[in-house]
Amino acid sequence: MKKVKVFRDRELLWAEAKMVQYPWEAMKGLLGKTTMTDEELMIFPHNNSIHTFFMKIGIDVVFLDIHFRIIQAIGPLKAWKVCTCRSAYYTLEMKEKMIQKHQLRIGQTLWWEEDGQITIEFALIIAVFILAMVIAIPNLLRIFQLYVSRLLIYMSDI
Repeated sequence: MKKVKVFRDRELLWAEAKMVQYPWEAMKGLLGKTTMTDEELMIFPHNNSIHTFFMKIGIDVVFLDIHFRIIQAIGPLKAWKVCTCRSAYYTLEMKEKMIQKHQLRIGQTLWWEEDGQITIEFALIIAVFILAMVIAIPNLLRIFQLYVSRLLIYMSDI
């Protein structure tokens, strides 16, 4: 899971939220947790529904659209419940009563930034870029040399 900081306007709401990156992380979610702190928040991207089957604690749920605006806030949601919001793009799960504590309302915009860690995907993109440059630069130099030599030959004929 990727750690992010979650803000509303310039106000820091959660300093160490966790964003789900892989399907197995989403499947695990909060299952098995017996307590949550005020600082815990899970963000599920590309998700518009949740269930609390097999959970031991109640949670608050906030649904965001693709522009990070709150479109629905539900809480507290007890165990063995299902909730959905068709137009949601992100689902946030948090400790009970956090909606009231942070005064989260429909229409507010939340945003997050990474907590300074490099993800595996980012490292792979950099590695592929470096590899492409190592392969491409010698070929580009050969093409440039060929172009210059032909240009010199052309210029000498004039």
